[in-house]
Amino acid sequence: MIEKSKVNGFTLVELLIVIAVLVVTSTVLFQVFSNTLKGGGKAQYVSTLKQNSQSALDIMDKAVRSASSVVCSTVTPPVSLVIQNSDGTYTRLRFPVQISGSNGYIEKEALSYPVSTSACQDGSVSPKIITDNDPKNGVSVTNGQFTVNSAPGLGYAVTMQFMVNPPVSLSPVFSSQIGSVTMKTTVSLRGYTPFRSQ
Repeated sequence: MIEKSKVNGFTLVELLIVIAVLVVTSTVLFQVFSNTLKGGGKAQYVSTLKQNSQSALDIMDKAVRSASSVVCSTVTPPVSLVIQNSDGTYTRLRFPVQISGSNGYIEKEALSYPVSTSACQDGSVSPKIITDNDPKNGVSVTNGQFTVNSAPGLGYAVTMQFMVNPPVSLSPVFSSQIGSVTMKTTVSLRGYTPFRSQ
């Protein structure tokens, strides 16, 4: 009788089963980590959108709130608002025409020349961009508008509204998951002094 020698070890079937279990487990873990990273990136972009839009809105709010009068506003691009400050200087807030492939943004510009209603359509000389328009990490501003209401003896109320979107260079799939943030506020001019006849 021939004796079979027993060899300790795993059979081919056992090894294949272990490999299959490891592949399935590693695939599930990869999906979990991948989704976690995507969620973290999405939260970061949403936070950036909100911070950037709130910062721009605060700058615009402060400028309008301290103004003494509204010189002009436009509804056709470039959408602009020119205000006279309490010290006699002028400030223009503007949503410039968005160029294809680049982020939309908001400008704030101090005007030093004598201002008339044409200042709303004049070209910008030295504007300060008050939103982060970096194509990879910034934001894109769209649908900006100013609405000016006035009541005799009560002054002006300016409504500012705009939409903040992910930067244009962000992948469309990721951008659609993030969405956009609409910012809107109405501000009364504190520095307004009604005209008094003497």
